Amino acid sequence: ANVIAASAARRWLMLGVVSVGAFLPMTTWFSATAIAPQLTRLWDLSPAQGAWITGAVQIGFAIGALASSMAGLPDVFSLRKLIGVSALTAATANLCLLFAPSVGLLLVARFVTGLALAGVYPPAVKLVST
Repeated sequence: ANVIAASAARRWLMLGVVSVGAFLPMTTWFSATAIAPQLTRLWDLSPAQGAWITGAVQIGFAIGALASSMAGLPDVFSLRKLIGVSALTAATANLCLLFAPSVGLLLVARFVTGLALAGVYPPAVKLVST
């Protein structure tokens, strides 16, 4: 009975770790959206350019998810390593928002954030389902 209880506790712990590991990187998706009004004022962006702050992430995610799926990345690489490298890439791209010298590079950083998040969320779902 103790072995079964320990096994169940370990599964719940692993589920919690994977869930937090997927949730935290995904916050990079919304971080710039949360400060979009400040970025719009700072960069003197038009409403359309401001909308691209969020849109670039979504486009990057869609392209990244499609490319990852077509290449079979979750089947080729360790899910933990894929999620880890992708999370670090998303965090680095998100950090670039503080140093982007132009609106173009700001949008590229947002696109790369979305691209990288495609290596976090779908593999995390696969990891949880297995």
